[in-house]
Amino acid sequence: MGALLSRRTDERWIVMTRRWTLAAWTFLGSASCSVRTGRTSDRLGGYFAWDPVENAALMPWLAATAFLHS
Repeated sequence: MGALLSRRTDERWIVMTRRWTLAAWTFLGSASCSVRTGRTSDRLGGYFAWDPVENAALMPWLAATAFLHS
């Protein structure tokens, strides 16, 4: 949506947003893994528990994964 609103759909826009998306994807992925492992997962109900916060963080990570692979 940002590319369409700014009317910048050239390759330079894709390269610039890919860098920022890769940084955000890395931090979000490492934060999600650190919450799901170790002593923290015991307090939160385990790895496969239905935690709305963890699931809300998973959706942007999946969207960023799809963007980085496209």
